[in-house]
Amino acid sequence: MVIKLLHGFNKRYPNFQEVVPNYYLVAQVLYKNPKTQSKALVLLNGLVKKFPNHEKIPELISWAKGIELMQNKSTGFNYL
Repeated sequence: MVIKLLHGFNKRYPNFQEVVPNYYLVAQVLYKNPKTQSKALVLLNGLVKKFPNHEKIPELISWAKGIELMQNKSTGFNYL
């Protein structure tokens, strides 16, 4: 439901201060579904690139790094 509600939000309100927090919420929803976790990472990285000065950027970067670590873990690196 969150994804449907926010679809196109950034185009209708490009300068609205809540664009980043709203799409961060979408990324969190996408991350909960294993099939859309990679979309969450793409969304987070896009937000960081488009809004580099937003106050939430450090949190988004942290989330993106966490997703990347989890993806690397799930690929089953074998060092033996």
